[in-house]
Amino acid sequence: VMQSSDSLGELKALRGLQHRNIVQLHEAREHEGHAYLVMDLCKGGTLMSWIGDRFEKHMGKAVYMHPSTKQVGRILWQVFDAIQYLHSCNIVHRDVKLPNLLIAQGGSNLQLKLADFNLATELQGEVLTARCGTPGFMAPEVVECHYTELCDVWSAGVVFYQVVTGERLWRKADAEAHYEQLLAETPLKLESTAAWSNHGKGALDLCQELLRLESQGRPTAAAAMENPWLQKHANFAEQGCCAIN
Repeated sequence: VMQSSDSLGELKALRGLQHRNIVQLHEAREHEGHAYLVMDLCKGGTLMSWIGDRFEKHMGKAVYMHPSTKQVGRILWQVFDAIQYLHSCNIVHRDVKLPNLLIAQGGSNLQLKLADFNLATELQGEVLTARCGTPGFMAPEVVECHYTELCDVWSAGVVFYQVVTGERLWRKADAEAHYEQLLAETPLKLESTAAWSNHGKGALDLCQELLRLESQGRPTAAAAMENPWLQKHANFAEQGCCAIN
C-alpha cells in the first residue's frame, strides 16, 4: 500500500515488464488516495537478510561464512540479467542494492527478483541529472548529477563486493567521506583478501571493472554477463528468458 502520488513512478516502470528476476506487477488499484499494488510474493527475505544470516559466532566474534563460488556466480548473474533487461527497455533502476533484491526461492537454487522501482526512470539517449539513490550504492557520476544507465552497473559491483566479503564497501557513517573520495577522483583499489582468493582472480578483476570510477570504462550489464569468470560460474543454463508486453 502506497500513497497514490508515490506509486506513479513504480507503476510506470513496472507496467509491461516481465522477467524472472524482476518483481512482477499483477494488479494495481486506487482507493481513497492510496494505491494498492499486487506483486510477486517473495517469502525468502532480501539479499541483505541472506548475508546477515551467514554470520555465525566463533570465539565471541561474528564471522561471515563465505558463499561458494557457485552461489556468488548465480547471484551476480541474476542481478545483471535483471539490469540488462531493464536497460534494453530503456529503463534505469537507480537504486540497485541488497534490500531491493528479494529472494523468491532459497536454497541451492536461489532465485532473486529486483524490486522497488520508485526511483526508476526512462532513458532516451539523454544524460540523467537527478541525484538519487542510496548512499554507499550510488555511482560517482550520480553524485556529480551527470550519468547514464551505467550507474546501475556500479551499484551491482557494490552488491557483488558485499556478497563476497560480507562487508560494506563504505561504512554508512562514512557516506560523506565516500562522496568526497569519489568526487576527488581517487581510484578505488580493491584488496586481494582471502574472501576473494576463494573465487579466483577473475572474481576480483570483474568487481574492479564494475567499480571503475569513470563510467566510460565500465562494462555494460550485457557485457558483464559475457565476462569469462561469470560465464563459468553463473549456472545461467537454469535461468529463464524475458519478455515485454
